[in-house]
Amino acid sequence: MSEPSDPHTFHIHGGRGGSGGTGNPQGIGGSGGIGEGGRVAIDNLVNATIHMSSGGEIMFQQRDAIVDWLSPINFFQRQADISQLRAKGTGEWLLADPIFKDWESSFGGTLWCSGIPGAGKTVLVSTVVDYLGTKFKEMEIRVACVYLNHKEVDSQTPSRLLAGIWRQLVGRDVSPIVQSLYNQHQEKGTAPSLEEVATVLRSRIMELPKVFIILDAMDEYPEFQQPTLLKHLAGIGTKNLKTLNISARLEDIKTYVDAQIETSALVHLVLQLESGQDVTPLQIAAWEGHTEIVCILLEKGAGIDAEGEVGSALHAAIENGQTEIVSILLKHGAKVGGNYRSLLHAAATGGHTEIVCMLLEKGAIVDAGQWEDRKSAAAGGHKKLFSMFWPKSVNTRKWEDMSALQAVATGGQSALQGAATGGQSALQAAATGGHTEIVHILLEKDVNAREWEYRSALKAAATGGHTEIVYMLLEKSVNVGKWEYGSTLQAAVVGGHTEIVRMLLGKGDNVNAGGWEYRSILQAAAADGHTEIVRMLLAKSADIHARKGRYGNSLQVAAANGHREIVDILLDKGANINARGWKYGSVLQAAVFGGHKELVSMLLDKGADINAKGGEYGSVLQAAASEGHTEIVRMLLEKDANVNVGSGEHGTALQAAIAKGHTEIVDMLVERGAR
Repeated sequence: MSEPSDPHTFHIHGGRGGSGGTGNPQGIGGSGGIGEGGRVAIDNLVNATIHMSSGGEIMFQQRDAIVDWLSPINFFQRQADISQLRAKGTGEWLLADPIFKDWESSFGGTLWCSGIPGAGKTVLVSTVVDYLGTKFKEMEIRVACVYLNHKEVDSQTPSRLLAGIWRQLVGRDVSPIVQSLYNQHQEKGTAPSLEEVATVLRSRIMELPKVFIILDAMDEYPEFQQPTLLKHLAGIGTKNLKTLNISARLEDIKTYVDAQIETSALVHLVLQLESGQDVTPLQIAAWEGHTEIVCILLEKGAGIDAEGEVGSALHAAIENGQTEIVSILLKHGAKVGGNYRSLLHAAATGGHTEIVCMLLEKGAIVDAGQWEDRKSAAAGGHKKLFSMFWPKSVNTRKWEDMSALQAVATGGQSALQGAATGGQSALQAAATGGHTEIVHILLEKDVNAREWEYRSALKAAATGGHTEIVYMLLEKSVNVGKWEYGSTLQAAVVGGHTEIVRMLLGKGDNVNAGGWEYRSILQAAAADGHTEIVRMLLAKSADIHARKGRYGNSLQVAAANGHREIVDILLDKGANINARGWKYGSVLQAAVFGGHKELVSMLLDKGADINAKGGEYGSVLQAAASEGHTEIVRMLLEKDANVNVGSGEHGTALQAAIAKGHTEIVDMLVERGAR
């Protein structure tokens, strides 16, 4: 090797030739030995130009040196360390999740996974990286990971993180772009810029059929650097890039989406959407409450008043109660109107008081002449809205004035349907909906309701169990007629509203008024198992023997429904255990019909007539046989029930069992001599 003319250039000449070969007996020399070329040992060799005798030239580059220069961060080692410590089976639930599988198998897209500190997010990332790496090992599909750490924020700059991703994707040879970049900066002693690294990364990703990038702990990355990193990742914008971000925050998603919108064709698509499309992106964002996306779309010129299936974006925001977005749209000049339906109608129906106020400030007309608007102007039972829309000269019995009041009072559909048929006042609607404050407003404003309106409201409140409203109406000294009082009391009894029953009983003495299905208030309480109310009614001298309606008396109804405690109470009060009547024929038949074995046994012990005739089934045994109550049939037979008593729909018990296909019961009856 000769002395170089340049300190960075070395001239290497031919080495020493091999030793001569051994001659043979004929005097011919043997083959020469193998020559040894020149040798050189140079530390930190980066580039070497070798001139061949033919004049050709090849460039030799030290790949590792370039990779280390461009990417000081090496996540390979971090991944290996975590994988080694990870327990077997960790994170398999994530790999099996349908959402993860969809993300894995599709092209493009980002999967965001929220997490909390210390929940094992990093281990999950390592699981995903190993899984994808193993699955696509034999393919050109690459997997890269980023482990963010708040303790390494100084070294984990956006530029170095992007370069760290590139390092995991680079092949055996670095690209000409990287070579050129390296040469330029080596001469100047400078480092690559963020944009240069991003370009290198984008170029490499585009060379591959598919790339997975897995990010860990975005919440540990400094907030001032998060937008930069996320925007550059989003800016890559190729369909073969798939990103999974574990521990993502809503702010991170917003930043990423902002960048996607900036760099994609979405903005241009939005600008092309015209009125008449089913749904626009602005409407979707407004409905979902994505404030930042709404702002971005508006900045990009999205049509603020473009109407689709749900009206305009303003309609969509109002329908879903997105108050902040409504404010933004109004500030941007959204029209308070449109072809869909009244904005006030939509806001008031949903009870969005603040939105109603904003619309009124923008000049929305309360009475725009549309019946539907006025009817729903305050729907939902919201006191503040009700007060806002209360006309000073309202006539509560005039339909044109009452539609809105009825809507607000009831909270919607049922009252509107009732009002449409002319049968419901605002007071009744408010009582039906249980809107105490609105009832109070109506009563305080002295709506001059007629007596029947008070009675209807009282019944509605009792039915719904609205105790305070019942109290308020009773305090108005409602003159409740005999039939109406009974109906109201029965409504409270059926609902099991004990306190309301107590109040109503304190206002009158007609405890035996009938009405509805059971025709007796005591019967209604017994049927539904309201034990305390039964005691209250009996204390007020309710007729225990009254036989009304298709179910007979209170004891029969209680037995049919299996309310043993009420049966005991009624029997203790002197109810006739063998009273006959209507559907069930007798108390015992009612208990048998319901299949209440223990109650049947108790009634038999108390002397119930086992062979009593009558009722829908003709006899107790026939009722048990027809309904297929095998154990009760056995019990009755053991008590010597007459197996051949004929009456009712199926004649005898045997005929009933045969008709219903109850084979075991048929055998039991035949064995006992049934014919």
